[in-house]
Amino acid sequence: MKSTRFIPGWIAVIAALVLLIISDIHDFEAIMHRVEWATLLFFAALFILMEGLTELGLIDYIGTAVAELIKDVQEESRLTVAIILILWVSALASSFIDNIPFTTAMVPIIISLSENSELGLPLEPMVWALAFGACLGGNGTLIGASANVYAPVSPNNMVTHFLS
Repeated sequence: MKSTRFIPGWIAVIAALVLLIISDIHDFEAIMHRVEWATLLFFAALFILMEGLTELGLIDYIGTAVAELIKDVQEESRLTVAIILILWVSALASSFIDNIPFTTAMVPIIISLSENSELGLPLEPMVWALAFGACLGGNGTLIGASANVYAPVSPNNMVTHFLS
């Protein structure tokens, strides 16, 4: 028996089409005018950029460089150095590229670091370092996190009123 696998994106598209069919055309036009297309296109471009950086090998290069730096440290200090490096590398990188795709790309690298028998590092502290670093870095710039991108362009932005 052949199984059919639905991709979540197709489920969303089919659901949107069904809603468009059963809705009134005037409601559709009003909704389309209220959609912030610039923000949606920015997020699409950001995820495309992140995937491009992953395909180019930048994320793997960062992981390899971090692993080499950790290997150069004495064995009793490796975990401390690994946590500090992962925290700050993820914070700096997440400041300039969105923290969610960066974290998604770094998880396999963190797992490979924990599975590296030469390093002998536990997984859990490195995952926490990645999470804290990505969260910290996401607040570093306006493009570091999704909410930061939306805040300056929202119509009722209190920050703009506060700063002016």
